[in-house]
Amino acid sequence: MGVGHARPPRYRSGSLTILAVIAAISIGLPAVDHAQPASRTVTTGVPYPVGAGVSVVPPPGSMVDLGTSRFFVDHGRAAFRLGSVRYLVVVGPYLGTVDAAAYWMRERLILSMGYQMTVHDCLVITNSGLIGRQGRYRTWGRSGLYAVFVVNGLRIEVTASGSDPRLRVELSGIKASIRSIAYQRPR
Repeated sequence: MGVGHARPPRYRSGSLTILAVIAAISIGLPAVDHAQPASRTVTTGVPYPVGAGVSVVPPPGSMVDLGTSRFFVDHGRAAFRLGSVRYLVVVGPYLGTVDAAAYWMRERLILSMGYQMTVHDCLVITNSGLIGRQGRYRTWGRSGLYAVFVVNGLRIEVTASGSDPRLRVELSGIKASIRSIAYQRPR
């Protein structure tokens, strides 16, 4: 049997230092994350970057949901709250037509949330010239509006949903926000 050698004290102090750093990171970073606000007010009239070169001017009085919003070079999502109304703009890669994108969006709303769709949707054109489809949906006590645009290999999807009375109050600001959606090819 061999005799074990005790480690010199400098190794123990180095190990304890590393352990202290790991503990500080594992405790400190979540504490910093929880200290950050979950949402913040957006500046009225200023375009908010969604991702992939797409921006939107949020409706007046919007709060951006920082926990849900994500910005990337090739895709992104911007989530806003207007009281109890949720307003979401999502952009991602897509190679189909705007009619096909609108069809699949309606199908997703029906299948995943049980919404009943209105009989038809209509053409919508943004201030920057993007052409898309827009429609309404409804379920028990809640209703919503959706819009879909396709540009340069991207699909831009917009949904707004809330209680019927609250959505009605916010509808003009939401429609103006949808018309503000713009695309600028990233450099």
